[in-house]
Amino acid sequence: MGKYLYFKLLSKFILPVSDFFLGLPIQKELSYWRKLQWYPREELTSIQQNNLMDLLDDISKNVPYYNQISNTIKFNSSGQPENELKKFPFLNKQIIKENLPDGIISKKRNTYF
Repeated sequence: MGKYLYFKLLSKFILPVSDFFLGLPIQKELSYWRKLQWYPREELTSIQQNNLMDLLDDISKNVPYYNQISNTIKFNSSGQPENELKKFPFLNKQIIKENLPDGIISKKRNTYF
């Protein structure tokens, strides 16, 4: 009985109140992830590939360091996500230090320093 009461309290009160005050879609995201766990493997793979390509496309457009890299490596936004990911170099501490703050942070992101 205690577990049921906890989940009811969480879903009917805590999440809606926190969504309202924090301005976050926590309840909506939780519902999405709960449904997603039951998708077939093929559909999950497709979703992962689409999300990966969206991420790579976004960073190549909005992060100056990756924009420069994507031009150098001939990033193809309609290519296979795994193959395109392999073209990008790993970040290391030196690269991050050399490109902070303006080169490594997305232009879309608000920064406070």
